[in-house]
Amino acid sequence: MVLPNNRLFGLGLSNRQFRLDTDATYTLWSKGRQNDPLEEDIGLGGYQGAQPLPFILGQTQDKGDWFGLFFVGCEASSFEIISVPDKDNVILNYITLGD
Repeated sequence: MVLPNNRLFGLGLSNRQFRLDTDATYTLWSKGRQNDPLEEDIGLGGYQGAQPLPFILGQTQDKGDWFGLFFVGCEASSFEIISVPDKDNVILNYITLGD
């Protein structure tokens, strides 16, 4: 997917800066492991959800316009943000890992 600007924010991680770097890869994993899964989160508290549900906020060429990309899925996923030479555009690769 080609995005109109390299100003991207998000992915729901709290261990790094909010703005996403270009020419970088971000991988998200669920909290549980396949052979040691977490109990199902039934919404009554205590489990804080075991699945990554990433959201990316991006700015268009018009500095007043923004767009959002929400990815739904319970599998681990990887995001590659690749800069386009001599342009402000970036390419976003979304890769699911596993089954």
